[in-house]
Amino acid sequence: EDLRAVEVVLTCRVIAAAARAGARRVVLLSTVMVYGFDRPARPIDESFPPRPRHPFNRVALEREQAAQAAARGRKLQEGLMQ
Repeated sequence: EDLRAVEVVLTCRVIAAAARAGARRVVLLSTVMVYGFDRPARPIDESFPPRPRHPFNRVALEREQAAQAAARGRKLQEGLMQ
């Protein structure tokens, strides 16, 4: 639960602060591990279904989803780098 508080809650707070400060876009760095250890050897994109198994990777996916929703809710352009 502490990991979630840091990764998800604080990320959303940073996005809210960025919006209040007049930012037009935010970029979130994440991990390809949200797609799991058994992802294919070929390149994948966002259409590949996430399958995080490790607790940190599950929280990373939750952080990505929360950040995307927070950015959309504040009309910020968002980018995700893995």
